Amino acid sequence: MPIKNDELKQRKRRLEDGLSAPQQESQQPYTMIRNYLLEAILKHKLNGAEQKLIWWVYRQTYGYYREFIRFQPDRIVHETSYGRKAVDNAYKSLTERNILRLEDDDKKKKRMQVNFKSSTWK
Repeated sequence: MPIKNDELKQRKRRLEDGLSAPQQESQQPYTMIRNYLLEAILKHKLNGAEQKLIWWVYRQTYGYYREFIRFQPDRIVHETSYGRKAVDNAYKSLTERNILRLEDDDKKKKRMQVNFKSSTWK
């Protein structure tokens, strides 16, 4: 059943506002990446660790249909093969530049997601 144009516009608007993770009827063996996100990443000067952290967060959130992922530096170090200092520097830079959004969960731990409002990136 095809998706109506109005529904597509509404989904895009919600995703750009970072309001909800994409809801899919079935798991897919790949992560869909929005064109405007790719374009925003290409326009900004990012080092390798920053790019890798963005992609890691994107995969761990929207790739698994979640809105947020807890900030777990040791896991990121293990899964990206970057050192702890590089991960910490990338995390600090991306949060200061508003590329990654942070909030505290109910257990006072940091959780993050890619900020889809790329117009607010610094």
